[in-house]
Amino acid sequence: MTRVPIHPIDLQVSIPKSGEVNKVQRTGQDQQQINQHSTDQAVRLSLSAQQQTVQKTFETDRQEIKNDDRSKKRKNGREDEKDKKKDKKEKDAQGGLDIKA
Repeated sequence: MTRVPIHPIDLQVSIPKSGEVNKVQRTGQDQQQINQHSTDQAVRLSLSAQQQTVQKTFETDRQEIKNDDRSKKRKNGREDEKDKKKDKKEKDAQGGLDIKA
């Protein structure tokens, strides 16, 4: 095996190059961190939008259920009133006597 001698001029060239390599590596790492941060931010925004959509849907469904319940109560109330009026008419037709089988 032969040894290659290192000359002082070789050291003068290789030492500054190692600093450039470190700078390039640091720049690459910084860029990766920036990309990761950007991706994280995009995911957070997406999740926030999805949560708002779910919340709006939930509120809309809840409001529809309330409206349906109110509508049913009103309808049942009207039907009860109709039944009461019908019973009263029958009672009046029978001369005021309440005769039910």
